[in-house]
Amino acid sequence: MLNSKFEPDIVQITEQLSKRLNDKKKSIQEFLNILQQRAEIEEVYSKSLEKIGYELSTIVENTQQDSFTDIMQYVRNYLLISSEQSKELYQQLKNNVVLELQNTISLDQGWINEVNKIQNKHSKEVRRNIEELHALQDDYNQALYEEKIYLEGKITSKKRNYEKSETNLKQFILYYNQYLDTYFQDIAYIQDIFLNIEIDRRKLVQDAGMKLFMYQISLIRNLQYDISGITQKIEQYKSNSKQSELLIIQTNDRPLLSKLNVENYILSLKQQYNLDENQRKKKLIADGVNGSDQKKVDFIQANSSDYLKYNKMFEQALRFSEINDDIIKQLINLLQKTKAQQYYDALISTIQKISSQSNQKYDYSVTPLGYQTCLKLSDILLDYCNSQNTNAQIVINLLKFSKNIYKMLSVQDQENVEIQEYIKFSLFEGLKNHEVLQNKILWNDYVRSKEQIVELIELNCNESLIQFLNTKINC
Repeated sequence: MLNSKFEPDIVQITEQLSKRLNDKKKSIQEFLNILQQRAEIEEVYSKSLEKIGYELSTIVENTQQDSFTDIMQYVRNYLLISSEQSKELYQQLKNNVVLELQNTISLDQGWINEVNKIQNKHSKEVRRNIEELHALQDDYNQALYEEKIYLEGKITSKKRNYEKSETNLKQFILYYNQYLDTYFQDIAYIQDIFLNIEIDRRKLVQDAGMKLFMYQISLIRNLQYDISGITQKIEQYKSNSKQSELLIIQTNDRPLLSKLNVENYILSLKQQYNLDENQRKKKLIADGVNGSDQKKVDFIQANSSDYLKYNKMFEQALRFSEINDDIIKQLINLLQKTKAQQYYDALISTIQKISSQSNQKYDYSVTPLGYQTCLKLSDILLDYCNSQNTNAQIVINLLKFSKNIYKMLSVQDQENVEIQEYIKFSLFEGLKNHEVLQNKILWNDYVRSKEQIVELIELNCNESLIQFLNTKINC
């Protein structure tokens, strides 16, 4: 009787390997869940830091400004920087570790159909061939027995043809051996499929673990860089030999009580504006003294007031990295009221003032939080110019200046992961894809020469716009 068990059994091999692979997939999924929880912890931590950072902002706003509130602002900046770094770590874990690993494992199910197809091909055929081999073998054995007793004279006729039975068995054995070659090759192929999946999964898990640690190391080193700058500012207060700030009464909103020299006082006021008295008198004679003079004075005062508003909002946003929807709304309303040039001038002068640098050849280093603030303030102006299809020169000037504003990014040496390097990441990198650079109406009105087109190429305008403008110039 034919034994139903044989080795190697392709069905048994496939079932065992499939079970192991699916069990391992469950373990990897549980590992993914742990990584997801780790990422969510970072998200909650980031939101908590952001919340208490804004709570500290409220305390600072309601406290008289002095070195004490300055230190509180530095602590607040640290909390918000830490919040941003934790948020970035959460995004990296979520997008570059958890989702990437989850998507990859979801896609490795393609082997199922291929393995099942091979298994179904052999599950019946191998058994059928074994049964056929045994049947031909039995027939040949019977033919041998009949041939033997026929030669001994015990029977006078044979039911089976000995030569034919032997030929049939030989031919089938040749086919059977060829089939077994294919059978063993398919078993080896299936084993390779499972082995490669296992290797790929182990590498994915290994990469996920390494990314987790590398992102964590990057977070720590970035914080070290930011905290170093903050602590240096705080330590400066140790060497200050100021009188007690508690005894100083702020009276900035009151006039100073002191005797004045009339001539010197008037002269000093005029010198602030470089006012030429002779030129003024000639102007009055030429224009005539009428109501239009008062309108000009009102216009100058209004522009000066708006410029001061810009400066105040920019300085608050840039010093404390504080810009919210309310400030953005105020800036947009003021920009619609004034000219884009005034917004640009106030923004640039405020950045230079805070950096104590008036020469635009300098680079301006900002924190990651300050970088985001500069990005938002620049976007407001670029959005306005894009919507109005005007002020192309202001757009160019702003983008050129943005190349000098940068934050430091930490990167790891490719040969030695223990070595941490820093690179400059300019504000221009965050603005170069703004849609104003694809505004055909704006740039069509502006461009008059090939030199201007070269200027736009350096600002990352897309190829279709450059081709459009080249066609215009060449016509």
